[in-house]
Amino acid sequence: MWIKESQKQKIIFIDPKGISRLTLDHDKLNLHKHLREEIQPKIGKADLDLDAYIISVTPYEIFCRREAIHKTKEQLAKENHLIFQKETQTRNNEKYLDTLFNQLV
Repeated sequence: MWIKESQKQKIIFIDPKGISRLTLDHDKLNLHKHLREEIQPKIGKADLDLDAYIISVTPYEIFCRREAIHKTKEQLAKENHLIFQKETQTRNNEKYLDTLFNQLV
């Protein structure tokens, strides 16, 4: 996604994927950190922000239970740039796009 406001630009990589076999320290779940800490300084443009989000098709409760994570969806979105499309196997997270856009502004 590319967002341009006046002279400032944001380039956001959004990756929809299942994360049932990933852990919070996996490279794909930490791309946002790599972009900000490693790549962006090399580019050296103050008017350009790089970011990344994972939109998980793996339900929130399944990932958190498997990883023994005790964070809310909102905490995971803010800290790990991880957004869940589903709360459970049978209940959708109808506000997952709202969460994404709220994180971007």
